[in-house]
Amino acid sequence: MVNTSTTTLTMIRRFDVPAKRVFDAWLNPEMMRKWFFTMESTNKVATNEPIVGGTWEIVDHREGKDYRAVGKYIEVDSPSKLVFTFKMPQFSDTEDRITVEINPFENGCNMTFTQLIVVPHEEGQSL
Repeated sequence: MVNTSTTTLTMIRRFDVPAKRVFDAWLNPEMMRKWFFTMESTNKVATNEPIVGGTWEIVDHREGKDYRAVGKYIEVDSPSKLVFTFKMPQFSDTEDRITVEINPFENGCNMTFTQLIVVPHEEGQSL
């Protein structure tokens, strides 16, 4: 039996571009393949359907192996908030939840990235 715990990762970043441009970088497959859990040179797949209930997928190829990340959109509120799930099925059945909040200011925006990470623990494993 696998038990789980959760931990939260939060990052805040300032961008000197409009909030809409930052938001769109999360959803445009051509932009996603450059940075979204991958790099342009190693990306094999970058697809998404950015609507509530829609899915996304990234396949990154490194050192002879494919690494697949998938998820489902929970909230899409352009250009201020995006909530989606994150899962790498080849490693675990656990599913994280990622929230991206974008707040505009005069010459750009602040982005807050929060990942609720589900950490699997095998029975008898000490933390």
